[in-house]
Amino acid sequence: VKQSVPAEASVIGKAMAHMSGPLHCTGEALYTDDIPLPVGTLQAALVLSTECGGVLESVDISLALTIPGVDGVYGYDEQVKLGGSNILGPIIQDGIVFLPVGKKVRTVGQVIGIVVAEMLESAVLGARTVAVQYGPTEGKIIVTVDDAIEAGSFYEFSRHVFE
Repeated sequence: VKQSVPAEASVIGKAMAHMSGPLHCTGEALYTDDIPLPVGTLQAALVLSTECGGVLESVDISLALTIPGVDGVYGYDEQVKLGGSNILGPIIQDGIVFLPVGKKVRTVGQVIGIVVAEMLESAVLGARTVAVQYGPTEGKIIVTVDDAIEAGSFYEFSRHVFE
């Protein structure tokens, strides 16, 4: 059964103002960055690996703790002390929150820790001053699909078969 729509009810082809248009055009729109933070709010910056393929040998946070405004530096050991889980992943829990010392660094940018401070600038500076030592690269670093095939590196747990 075909239903007809009255011509006056159709909006197709007609200009319509977006609901937020007047606020954006007048500068009255309120964005997240426009809202003042509550007093005592802390900021954070991640300590990320700069190398991959070797073992994480050590993490020295002493210099970061001397930066004014830095409240603390936290990583795997602090998480364990709190009884937290280091497992991460929405469906297949194959990731980790913080890389522990003694484990292989899988990617550049892998999370080693987090610096918490009174201001974002202090947190970022703190994260940059954390001294991280890596062991020598072990084996060929897998970057491409061809590298993975050559190394026999596959994610078998994610393979699905329909019959």
